[in-house]
Amino acid sequence: MIPLPLPARWRHMKAGRISRVVHVVASPYKTGTSSLGHALISLGIGSAEMPYRGDLLKTYRPAFRPLNWTANQAPSARDWIARNGDRAARDLRGLTRALAPYDVFHDAPFGHNHLHPILRKALAPRARFLWINRDYEAWVDSVRRWETGRPELYASRAAQWRDDPKGRRRALRRSWNQRYARFLQLAEEFPEDCLELQLERMDDMGPLCAFYGIENTGQSFPKRNISKV
Repeated sequence: MIPLPLPARWRHMKAGRISRVVHVVASPYKTGTSSLGHALISLGIGSAEMPYRGDLLKTYRPAFRPLNWTANQAPSARDWIARNGDRAARDLRGLTRALAPYDVFHDAPFGHNHLHPILRKALAPRARFLWINRDYEAWVDSVRRWETGRPELYASRAAQWRDDPKGRRRALRRSWNQRYARFLQLAEEFPEDCLELQLERMDDMGPLCAFYGIENTGQSFPKRNISKV
């Protein structure tokens, strides 16, 4: 009897972890993350983008929150993974199964920064991480337009922009600094797996191509999910 092929979610899993190379755009939203995800596909680096899955984020948040907390206290990414990787794989096995058919992540739950980068490295040991820097004031203005233009999705944030805009700006600064520091910690221990890019210079895809060891054919950077609000 010829064995049936395994479903994609099983083909790319081993010991509860994603076993193949995957690509994680880890910077906050409104930094060109979906455009970079599309670029990875168009360059042939990745093959399948995972769409936004807020349901998975909600379902597994109780499981990943304590793991995020301990990862945030860890002085060493490698040590945390060695000590907690098996627990993470066990507690988040259902999430990992849902992730496994995809290899490009630029939105929730595995893109952006809902899961600590060290935790994501534990779940996907061969993951490559990409962080996009953006002019800070331009980023804040983009976030403000995005959140105030969608009060049905961001009710509390839209209200804070109206009632306490300085407080919202301070919260964004804290959030950026914290998440960037987490990315840098991972990059310090896994430099070959981490790349920083600058949004304003991403029309030149040379650094991205060099990171992945592919020829730069001069292809323009695809801009996606750009809006006035």
